[in-house]
Amino acid sequence: MSPISEHKYTVIFLHGLGNSAEGFTKYFYNDKENSILPNRHTKVVLLNAPYASVTVNGGNKMNSWFDIEAFKPIPKINEDTIQENTDRIINRINEEAMILKGDP
Repeated sequence: MSPISEHKYTVIFLHGLGNSAEGFTKYFYNDKENSILPNRHTKVVLLNAPYASVTVNGGNKMNSWFDIEAFKPIPKINEDTIQENTDRIINRINEEAMILKGDP
């Protein structure tokens, strides 16, 4: 969502397991035109996690930044899925920094 005034800042928001970016729009904007952020120069990027199987949820598909393979005895996360989405998020951060003339 574009800032109301000149773009000077960007907030990148990541939702939790099973949620989506769309569910958080109301926390940043009350409609397509009016920011509820205190700074009208801020662009908000609401990223959606990929729709993928989550092992601990019986393999059911949902929006998830990574596959949780087990909670016990210690949490086990699929490292490949973490790296894929870490790369995606870092790329988006770099894109936003370039829009702001390389100033993260």
